[in-house]
Amino acid sequence: MDVDVGFLGIVILIEMAFWIIGFVLLSVLVFLLKLIDNRRIRFGVLLLPAISGYTYLMRGDTPMLLAGMLIAGVPMSVLLPPFVFQKSQKDIPQFRQFFYCDVIISFVAALMPFFFVFSGISMVPIIFWHTPLSNFIVYVCAVALYSLLAAFLYQGIAAIKTRDE
Repeated sequence: MDVDVGFLGIVILIEMAFWIIGFVLLSVLVFLLKLIDNRRIRFGVLLLPAISGYTYLMRGDTPMLLAGMLIAGVPMSVLLPPFVFQKSQKDIPQFRQFFYCDVIISFVAALMPFFFVFSGISMVPIIFWHTPLSNFIVYVCAVALYSLLAAFLYQGIAAIKTRDE
């Protein structure tokens, strides 16, 4: 086996472990957030794991930060559109829809570190220096991208659901 293939395998295994941890966190957060009626408290509950995940990963390099987002950033991004921006408690999707959205966004998030390295974006000086500010900018932009993707996915799932009925 080539060294590059072995390293790629290790990275994929690490990302799969991060996804499993993130999915467990997503499951716990869905259970908790369905019990809370206030949007601001829901947003605060979603911010806690995201901020703690960022503070743990902020000293690392950008690809590791993006891979580590599978633990806390992606579950927050998946849960942000339905729990914070929905008008009523009745509009919250079922757990199966959360799972589908999490799998798709986690796949995109797992490819993001490779995109950063292979495209050369990770060598841009402001990103390459690995300062907490540059990592924060990358983290916030990734959460915004994943949240936007989650909102589109939920709209698509709702359209398919109404079409089937």
